[in-house]
Amino acid sequence: MRRNVFVVFGMIVALAFSSMAAIGEEALVTDADLEVDYPAAPAVAGLLLEDAGIDNRYGSGRDGGNYIRDVAHTMGETTDFLGVSKTDVVAYECAVASYLIDQGAAVTASGTGVLDAAASGAVATDNADGTTTLAITAVDLCGDPITGLNPLSDFYVTDSVISGQFFFGTGSIPGSGADKWTENPDGTYTVTLDRNFFNARPAGYDDGWYRVWDIYVEGELVEKDLVLQTTYYAVGDWKMDLTAGSNIVPRFVIIDTHVEGGIEGFFGVGHDLEGNPTGTISGTIDGQGIDMTYERTDIDTDYEAYFVGTIANDGNSMSGTWTDNGSNTSPQAWSMVRQ
Repeated sequence: MRRNVFVVFGMIVALAFSSMAAIGEEALVTDADLEVDYPAAPAVAGLLLEDAGIDNRYGSGRDGGNYIRDVAHTMGETTDFLGVSKTDVVAYECAVASYLIDQGAAVTASGTGVLDAAASGAVATDNADGTTTLAITAVDLCGDPITGLNPLSDFYVTDSVISGQFFFGTGSIPGSGADKWTENPDGTYTVTLDRNFFNARPAGYDDGWYRVWDIYVEGELVEKDLVLQTTYYAVGDWKMDLTAGSNIVPRFVIIDTHVEGGIEGFFGVGHDLEGNPTGTISGTIDGQGIDMTYERTDIDTDYEAYFVGTIANDGNSMSGTWTDNGSNTSPQAWSMVRQ
């Protein structure tokens, strides 16, 4: 149905080939051929208007005009339109459509809403609090944002660390349910994923405190080998069991700050996290180890205890040995689990 223009173009092509065949000349690319393959802006505008069922003319009398004539005037003496060459077919049509829309004609370019995988992409940001913010941007062939996508069905990832294909909103990507996503007007979709998720080692991996994802939007790869990794974050409430001679002694630990590898918090008797702390903790921690000192402050004493250990693969439990400056000078076991 791009009807009259393509009919005329077809006649030109047919006449050109029949003439060359008659005289036995080798086919050459001419300006006329380029017009056939790459219609100029007025012709493109005419087709867009026709597809949208919009008349070329608008308004009436002195207030009226003609969209195609406006496009021709805007094009000027060259066939470029708003700086876009007509040989860049999709971008050229998008530029014409954008101009017509600005003039009040509700046309739609063929590239509108069609994902441009090369122009789309994804980034991951370590928030330095154990969380990772993933931002996926979807752009169409006209360079405009694609909105209204469903991250749980329109996005998925493949992971080269723990081989497999994974969808958001499932147990394999915790913290990525529908209510966790934010859609921005620029076509960027963001989600802040669960704390320490990218610090947990996959089973069987000694150095897997990260993920490497290929990101797909509507089945097309938009970002390859995106590394997701976070600074380990220990802030939280922990229940501790420590061995003292032949007894298992319950304690609680509250880590309330963790900045640049340094931790501070409180230590108390029993597992009741609402209990009264008996002293303070301080120390250093990273993704794999902890070195923590407890200083008792609830009574007038110089008592201190020292805890060293490692962090489990899931990032939510620790264990090691402890000593103090009192009677427990031989290392004994301790462990604690985040609540």
